[in-house]
Amino acid sequence: MKKLILLITVVLLSLYGISQPGTPSTPTTVIDGKLKIGETPSSTGTDSVLMIDPTTKEVHQKSLSDLSSSVVFDGNREILRVPSATDNLGTSTIDQWLEWWYFVAPTISVTFSPSTQTYEVGTSTSINIIATTSNPGSATLSNGKLYNWTDAIELKDFGSGTGDTESITYTPKETPSTQYEKQQYVFRAEQDWVFGAESGSLGSSRTLSAYYRVFWGISSTDFEGASGTTIYTNGDLSSNVQAEATLAKSFTGTGYMWIITPDSWDDISLVTDDIGSPVTGFTDKGATVSSTGLVNDYTDINYKCWRSATQGTFSGQTYTIYF
Repeated sequence: MKKLILLITVVLLSLYGISQPGTPSTPTTVIDGKLKIGETPSSTGTDSVLMIDPTTKEVHQKSLSDLSSSVVFDGNREILRVPSATDNLGTSTIDQWLEWWYFVAPTISVTFSPSTQTYEVGTSTSINIIATTSNPGSATLSNGKLYNWTDAIELKDFGSGTGDTESITYTPKETPSTQYEKQQYVFRAEQDWVFGAESGSLGSSRTLSAYYRVFWGISSTDFEGASGTTIYTNGDLSSNVQAEATLAKSFTGTGYMWIITPDSWDDISLVTDDIGSPVTGFTDKGATVSSTGLVNDYTDINYKCWRSATQGTFSGQTYTIYF
């Protein structure tokens, strides 16, 4: 901190053209009679300095007490960044140079409340879409907007503020017919900022998505060509709502191994057991799935119904399924 104070002092002296305290040397510049060649300042000693205006080159005599009282700056706060050698801070005033140390660029984010981003098709959930700008460096903000990016709709104009909230009811359906019934929405917040010679534009997005369930498990029931709610309600099967991805699942029970995915998923390319050995012989038996108990149940969605070649007894081994 002492080094910073010393550095700031040197910059103040150099920028304002202040000489070191003490008896000044004989001036060699005459500007509008402010101080004539060969004249001695009226006051000498450690309480007096000469100030040279960097624009007009006029020379003025100033006491240190007057000088210190005229330079006011709030340095009682955390320094947020430090320049490195050869950095050009791009400032043109002392205030800008000092404030640079106490500034970091703002950031913007989009969050959801509740925070869940993944839902099942057929559900209905009230969600707050929240745009938030963090501005610890006190930049000047402008043009803050929150958008439903998917439908190109401006939801909120928070201008120079630090955010806003839009409340929606997300009701993803098998066949959407109105707003917020699609299975995916992107929300985006944007804002501009300025701080001294620095400026920038902020942007952040977050996505709400809905999917059909994926099922897996061991069952002696033959799901080949199943329809209706047979698969959805079967107690032998576990399920999850998720995007297509590699699955690592535990299997317990006696019967066939079943891996049942929405038809939009790719085919299974490889299955490995808990020691990494390939398991072959899976075939797609085909099925449709209907939900039950949802706000907007879906009906007869086409699924890929993968069954192992043989039945067996499983006791919690984890299998990895690649698509």
